[in-house]
Amino acid sequence: MAGEAIKVPSAWVSILAGASVGAGSVSGESSSVDASALSANEKLYELNDFELIVTGSPAADGNTVDLYRRAKGNTGAGPVPTVSYSYDYVDSFVLKAGQAGSYYVYGFANGDPKDTYYVKNGDTGALTLALSTRTRTSGPAV
Repeated sequence: MAGEAIKVPSAWVSILAGASVGAGSVSGESSSVDASALSANEKLYELNDFELIVTGSPAADGNTVDLYRRAKGNTGAGPVPTVSYSYDYVDSFVLKAGQAGSYYVYGFANGDPKDTYYVKNGDTGALTLALSTRTRTSGPAV
């Protein structure tokens, strides 16, 4: 129906290549949405969705991989998340024992396209983790 708000998603783009992350460890820094393959308009959409790609076998139901944002503005950057310092928590991907593949979280504010992301492996063993994102906005149906 005309005038009704609809969701307009971008394509999924990789921002963190697959790398082994030890139990209780934090990944390296992702690239930013700004540095991704998204169009200039898509980089400014209001919302981010995230896909975590897990290679390996999570040990138990309910273990998590936590997602953290590192804010980056025009004058500097926020602190880097570490094992003992978790600054800007976004959400958790809840793992299923023995289930490799994709896990999703949706609808987080796209604070600044220059922000970067880290994941913290809350499983009891090392996992190979990759992170993709897409941006989303709402627009009128035509």
